[in-house]
Amino acid sequence: DILRKCLKRKVTKVKRSERLNLHLESTLGILGTSNFRHSLEVFYDPR
Repeated sequence: DILRKCLKRKVTKVKRSERLNLHLESTLGILGTSNFRHSLEVFYDPR
């Protein structure tokens, strides 16, 4: 019973964090994608 309760709490927390992450991604979408692309370009630079 206790384990199940903990699992349920974890699931709800995960769902909440996923929603928060989606919200953050949508608000910071433009910045995030440009920064991500830049870091990818630097990381995969053949030189």
